[in-house]
Amino acid sequence: VKMIMLEGGSTLNFSMLKAGLIDEIRVCVAPMVVGGAESKTFFDGEGFDLMDEAVRFELTDSYELEKDLILTYKVLK
Repeated sequence: VKMIMLEGGSTLNFSMLKAGLIDEIRVCVAPMVVGGAESKTFFDGEGFDLMDEAVRFELTDSYELEKDLILTYKVLK
């Protein structure tokens, strides 16, 4: 297997990111606002306490898909 797509929930997403198992993230920005105080985020779980622990990304691509904007980020290791 050379590539898999993870479409998990926010807790699974964080666990995979923390374990260093994510190489790329694609984010879809849609022209609408939904959610509220109890809405899920991209990443949920224990989080990182320090900025030095944060996972960093580099924008590698962006394009429009109808009315949405797709952003592709490489995970920096």
